[in-house]
Amino acid sequence: MLTTFDLDEYVHEALRLGAVGFLLKDIPPRELAAAVRTVAAGQAMLAPSVTKHLIASYARRTPPGPRSPAGGSPR
Repeated sequence: MLTTFDLDEYVHEALRLGAVGFLLKDIPPRELAAAVRTVAAGQAMLAPSVTKHLIASYARRTPPGPRSPAGGSPR
């Protein structure tokens, strides 16, 4: 996705709908071309500011409870 909007809800919705890239339109042409090649090769590409927002959003989430070993019960 290539957009001018660096809004968390846009990023989350684009990723939820299957986007593997999210870049802002201020990206230099050379970097845009490299990003297109990266995504075409099956990798993901996010603008640095988007990555920063996603990490901060993830870090604010409530951590899950303790995980039990496979097949076992929590002690």
